[in-house]
Amino acid sequence: MIYLLGLLIRWIGHALIPALMLLALGAPVLLGVWWFLLRPRHLSVWRWWLALGLVVLSFAGWRTWEVWQDFSHPELQMFRTFVADPIPRDVRELAPATSAPVMFHDGAYISFHASQELVQRIVNHSLPGSKTLAVVAQMKRRSGRDPSNRSLLPRPTARAI
Repeated sequence: MIYLLGLLIRWIGHALIPALMLLALGAPVLLGVWWFLLRPRHLSVWRWWLALGLVVLSFAGWRTWEVWQDFSHPELQMFRTFVADPIPRDVRELAPATSAPVMFHDGAYISFHASQELVQRIVNHSLPGSKTLAVVAQMKRRSGRDPSNRSLLPRPTARAI
């Protein structure tokens, strides 16, 4: 149940509020167009309101789909956020590495199969779009630990090789 509450909060923050902001920006523009251009010519504005409504609903639908994808496939979001973006084509069987729900975790609990070369490139941070070093630096800034602490750098495991 707590995960559904988390999904609702994420949806409100990533889909509903931006859609309402788009509506809040579009409505004054549409009122200005009507006031200065269409009203003097006695033209109807309902088509413009319909277009604005369709744009806002399309935007909200797209953002809702993105929130659902992040929620239902957290491994994709984790790989893109913490390892590399875009996900290399050689990555196969990408899945959460734990049976516990990980939708809202700030870390990458993922498992995947890849070639030895790709695993080595991930470990050496030489993969295009590599995010690990930046994520580690950001975690260190948030934690307030000593900058010389390098214990968060990933290492290949026996299972990864």
